[in-house]
Amino acid sequence: TGLDRFDRFLAQRDGVDKVLKAARHASGLCAASLPAAAAGQHGARGPGTHGGDAMPSCSMPDRDRDRDPDPDRDRLQHQMLQHRDGVTERLERLESALATCRKALRLGKFLASVRKLRDLKSAPANGDERPLLILSVVFHCTEGLYYFLDQFQFLVKAKVVKKSRTVESLKRWATWAEIASYVSDSALSAICIARMGTKLAELDHTRAVEDTQP
Repeated sequence: TGLDRFDRFLAQRDGVDKVLKAARHASGLCAASLPAAAAGQHGARGPGTHGGDAMPSCSMPDRDRDRDPDPDRDRLQHQMLQHRDGVTERLERLESALATCRKALRLGKFLASVRKLRDLKSAPANGDERPLLILSVVFHCTEGLYYFLDQFQFLVKAKVVKKSRTVESLKRWATWAEIASYVSDSALSAICIARMGTKLAELDHTRAVEDTQP
């Protein structure tokens, strides 16, 4: 159907989305670490401060103790701090641009959750499979809701829609939907791992019984 073909088309962009996600987090970490490094270097090189020159002040001559700071060194330190601030600002802009690109790539991705919910209609709902089915429905519903509401945040970043209380409310709902999808997906994975462990234990027991038989 058309929904299946569109879902396969969107799946081809998942790799690009993961690359953009890694680049966004890397730029964010670099931007967060630069100000701390600049402050640490400024404190380490400043005269008369903790972590400054290794030589104690009591061993310096009186004329060196009363000497004014070197203006060239201060100017160089000021230029270095300005350069770091500029790099930090550019990294923050890059992080924001990558976030917008990711939101653009995820347009229409909620349809994948709709397709998976449709496929769950034919899934077995008997005893042992019922918890998995319920968690799968919760996961795909919350994930689809998150991707659907996240499209409005892209429109805000693209300045198509103005920020308002309604948009902020949708953002909060999208955040809660994302958290719910993570929780349900984690519970689903935990159940699957536990069942795999049980099956492996049964398989090992069966092999042990077979080895003991003549």
